[in-house]
Amino acid sequence: MNKLITALLISIFLCSLLISCRNYDEAGYVNSDTNLGITYFDGTTLDYLKAGDPILNVKYDSMMKVINKIPDFKFFNEETGHTVFAIPDTCFQTAITKLNNYRQQNSLGKNVYLDNLLIEPFEVEKEIDQGEGLDPIKVIIKYDYRASLDTLLCRYMFDGVYDSKKVLENEGGMNVESYHYGYQMNLSSGRNQSEGLMGGGNRYFKISDTNNSVVVDNWAISPTLWNDIYTTDGVVHVLTLGHEFGFDNFVYFFKNRFNEYEDNKK
Repeated sequence: MNKLITALLISIFLCSLLISCRNYDEAGYVNSDTNLGITYFDGTTLDYLKAGDPILNVKYDSMMKVINKIPDFKFFNEETGHTVFAIPDTCFQTAITKLNNYRQQNSLGKNVYLDNLLIEPFEVEKEIDQGEGLDPIKVIIKYDYRASLDTLLCRYMFDGVYDSKKVLENEGGMNVESYHYGYQMNLSSGRNQSEGLMGGGNRYFKISDTNNSVVVDNWAISPTLWNDIYTTDGVVHVLTLGHEFGFDNFVYFFKNRFNEYEDNKK
């Protein structure tokens, strides 16, 4: 009977250990020591994004839509390799929901969706009041929302391969210029502290929008759901499902959509 109880307890312990290894911690990090996702993808990074990731149960349809709708978007030099932070569809949904909540609260009109931003650039003529006794000045304002999406999207892409090993070798963090625009982002990797075990916590990999500041408190930081997926031309890290596309800048760029012709709408 004692042997049976012992065997049962061992079985329960092993099951609980397996389950705990497959859960995300409170910060949303994945324990990269477990086999939750794939390590190698037999295809290019674009192939991976098009296919989505059935193991992680995420799709990148919105990310691919932006890539495909931006004219002349060139996806890296294959000779140097690249790093891409894959953006799940939920990240775009979070950004769009936040934008529309802001617009509703500020009486800025109907909801805006991704297709409403992937439009041809256009110009609007406006008059600027110079004050009493002076004639207003006429100015032409150009709106190019696709260019704004391009700017935000490139903050998730980098020339060169930056996997967790390379970032760890750089004292756990490094500033990297974003693809095409050279905007400064920060990558960091390490282990969370684990109670009673030095350096024994879950591994993490994070990307941060520095907001052009050296003060970390001013950064917008996002962890990954999974990292170090090696494709035939680069490496991919998958962002957590709760990340907001644009690192809190989405509302700023697109809050005035549909109000371009109205002088009093800001």
